[in-house]
Amino acid sequence: GQRVLQSGLYFVLQDNVSVVVRRHMRGDNVIASETMKAAAAAAHIRTNTAAVSQVADSTTERFLVGLFTGSFNALLLNPLAVVKYHSWGRDDATFSSAVRHMWRKGGSRPFVKGVNATLSREVVFGACYEVGRHILFDAAIQMCGNKCTTTTTTTTTTTTSVA
Repeated sequence: GQRVLQSGLYFVLQDNVSVVVRRHMRGDNVIASETMKAAAAAAHIRTNTAAVSQVADSTTERFLVGLFTGSFNALLLNPLAVVKYHSWGRDDATFSSAVRHMWRKGGSRPFVKGVNATLSREVVFGACYEVGRHILFDAAIQMCGNKCTTTTTTTTTTTTSVA
């Protein structure tokens, strides 16, 4: 359950953080053209006519997006993980009873227990994931060349002739 929530939240945060990072690194006019940029990237994959650097984000931007997204993810989900771990081995413990028990025993302090380790892990994961995905995406586009268009056309033709 927690891993699904963590992964789902990561991608929502990633989208929002990307917009903020781009705004600060490139200027406000980039935000208005996000949809056009995505369409240009898709067209590039299909036709291979644009340069990769025109549609792809810089490695620095992707690194910062991963760094901030991992940080937010860790800070938002660490308290939930702490409650889950506190409940382990207690058959009668519900989420709300564990939260009440932890709050009575230590206020807000128990909820930030382990946040440094979680933050470190998520920041490293986020930065490596975003940069790696950026590099692999660029490499795939460069390796694909005209094969992307040919493969798409062949698949469409085959599907049409079978149907």
